[in-house]
Amino acid sequence: MHQTDIFYKDDLVTGFINSFSLGGVAGNALIIPNKHFEHIYELPAEYGHRVFEVLQKTAIAMRQTYQCNGITTLQCNEPAGWQHAFHYHHHAMQRYTDDDFMNKMSAKAIVPKEEKATFAARLKEAILAA
Repeated sequence: MHQTDIFYKDDLVTGFINSFSLGGVAGNALIIPNKHFEHIYELPAEYGHRVFEVLQKTAIAMRQTYQCNGITTLQCNEPAGWQHAFHYHHHAMQRYTDDDFMNKMSAKAIVPKEEKATFAARLKEAILAA
């Protein structure tokens, strides 16, 4: 089965559309290492470098594709640091002027698979065009 929410994949990392809208905005992305690391404390530098490279490409693609006013990136470690999925992951979230994102951050809604596939296709096209 082909996973339609993936917009980037190489030997070290995968980029895909989050299953949840965060801050009331669907289409935000996650960059994860393909190998399991629970948090940043054990993430090898080669994976960290690649995560950042793909995160930057994703942020640029999001600005162009979503016509947003900014990007927020977020990476959390341990429950006290808001980590909720215990596999290292880095969020890229599109932001809009006056989007009230921080007040809506705890509001999560599931994003339909078809909608995730559309967001992924748009980001993949922008990354490949860069």
